[in-house]
Amino acid sequence: MFGVAGNIVRTPTDLPSQERSPMSRIMALARLAAGAIILITPGLSAFANTGDGPGWNKPLSVTEPNGIQSVEGQCVHQPGQQGVDACTSIIQSGVPEEELGWAYFDRALHFTQLANYSAAVSDFTKGLSINPKDADALYWRAAANYQLGDAVDTISDTNAAIQLDPKRADFFILRGKALRSLELYDQAIKNFDQSLVLDEHSNVALRERGIARYGKGDYVAAKADFDTALSIAPSITAYEFRGNTYYKLAEFELAIQDYNRALKLDPSYMFAISRRAAAEIQLKNYQAAADDLTKYLTEDPQSSTSLVNRGIVFKRLNKLDAALHDLNAAVKIAPQDSIALAERGDVLEKMGNSAQALADLNASLALKSDDPYSLQTRAGVFTAIGKFDSAFQDYDRIVQLRPNDPAALNNRCWSRAIWNVKVNLALDDCTKSLTLRPNSAFTLGSRSFADYRLGQFQAAVADSTAALAIDPQSADAFYIRGLAKQRLDDTSSANDISSALAIRPTIAKEYGSYGIAAPQER
Repeated sequence: MFGVAGNIVRTPTDLPSQERSPMSRIMALARLAAGAIILITPGLSAFANTGDGPGWNKPLSVTEPNGIQSVEGQCVHQPGQQGVDACTSIIQSGVPEEELGWAYFDRALHFTQLANYSAAVSDFTKGLSINPKDADALYWRAAANYQLGDAVDTISDTNAAIQLDPKRADFFILRGKALRSLELYDQAIKNFDQSLVLDEHSNVALRERGIARYGKGDYVAAKADFDTALSIAPSITAYEFRGNTYYKLAEFELAIQDYNRALKLDPSYMFAISRRAAAEIQLKNYQAAADDLTKYLTEDPQSSTSLVNRGIVFKRLNKLDAALHDLNAAVKIAPQDSIALAERGDVLEKMGNSAQALADLNASLALKSDDPYSLQTRAGVFTAIGKFDSAFQDYDRIVQLRPNDPAALNNRCWSRAIWNVKVNLALDDCTKSLTLRPNSAFTLGSRSFADYRLGQFQAAVADSTAALAIDPQSADAFYIRGLAKQRLDDTSSANDISSALAIRPTIAKEYGSYGIAAPQER
């Protein structure tokens, strides 16, 4: 059928509309008498090499006059919770105020390493009450606040840190990230620009500016930043977001290549696997997509998004029972997920359960009333149960939402033609759709049927012939042209009807359900 192939298609739902917290691979820096010691949580990237960290560099004596071992000896060298306990002992031991400030800072860093960001903020605040001009402490408190989702306090602290030390590229990077999380993309980009003025070879600043440009929708500029960042150093995040950028540019094979590169750096990186699945869906590599989504769900079986996407894949593989199983699970996890409800409704309709399909689609549209996909699917259900007025209300709403969408116009055209309702308007819809997308075999075929309904048989022959020039295996175009030729007493009509039946043996029965009598043999 011409209308089906022109349908609005649900896009896989797990590509990020906004970034995950860019500080998720945070590490802690602690002081050493003559430099810096790096405490790195396994799997997290070291900011010392990327421009993401403050780099402590404050000398301390090893012992104080009263014999108490210093922070550098007791606090810095201890990992994780042991470091917290050691710092706590220092804090409770009555050290001088300056040393107490460093102890709070060091314990805050250990809390940061343990992902206890609220405790980290508290300790940085206590340390800053003793030494309010410490730009590094302001930076790290900003980083902890950022992890807590507090972009406003992050910006406040980075503002203060930059005022104290305006030559630190990493300060501008963090402020840019916070601005970006608020979708203030232009301001974020200016901060990344300033960071690159201070460190022109910072792959981190290039990567983060690329993410901001991606968020802004400037995909070409984003790709350029990711290209340059990756020419300096490989990065999982840069590969992932360049893959996302290729996806947005409909370069799905290149997207998959970048997701593969990210996975080569970290084979367990599940986000790249789920994004690769989304690209495979676009390439109609449905089994590969199903395999990737199964891998993802092995690690995160409660991911409703991945269950929905695998349900979509199984539907396209015509594995309707498996699709329904996944979509049932998704709705159970997220009962307010309008997409899961709409997709389940579509599967139920394909399984012949129109009543339950309609219930799901109504529930989906109650949550998101202007979703074109749900409206289109419900229109199909209404059509199947003979509620044509309701169906066309949904089609009209889709076109109202997307007046220049050639698929939406073609769908309404085809539906009006097959049910012989306001066919003159169907012709207008198809003609407008072809103005927007001139070489669509589906829309030419839809218009050829509208021509036929209106008795314009020469036009029907012309449109179906144009459709066959684009898609020589279109059973519908052969069948409609054969019907139109028969009305014109063209003896070649039999050849077209035979070709249609060879491609799709059930086509005469299908058109019979539209009220079109089977062609007479000659």
